[in-house]
Amino acid sequence: MVTNYEIRRKWDTQFYEVKVVEELADYNTVYWAAKFPPPCSNRDVVQNIKIKRDGDTAMILYKNATHPKTPLVKGVVRCETIFSGTIIRPDPNDAGSSQISILFQTDLKGWIPAFAVNFLDRKS
Repeated sequence: MVTNYEIRRKWDTQFYEVKVVEELADYNTVYWAAKFPPPCSNRDVVQNIKIKRDGDTAMILYKNATHPKTPLVKGVVRCETIFSGTIIRPDPNDAGSSQISILFQTDLKGWIPAFAVNFLDRKS
């Protein structure tokens, strides 16, 4: 569900556009665009995303990227991924569940008032 972007759009409403720009053997390049509340500009980011598996555990690594198919968009601020990843592992207490640990460190660039930061924090 995390890397199936068609399914993800149904539950992750923060992004109004998510598209795989390029699929390579080791990673995918993905473009994300997020709507921000006024008076902020919308934001976008381009990431190389790699999935590594170790037994029942999956690690999703996100690295900042550029790609010729993702030029800057007028009126949208391009963010920068600093360090991001997701770890998905079976829940040891419930065989039908998983534990997900997420760490995203992103420079949102530009000006963002405190209320907007708080709004985004609540949505994540």
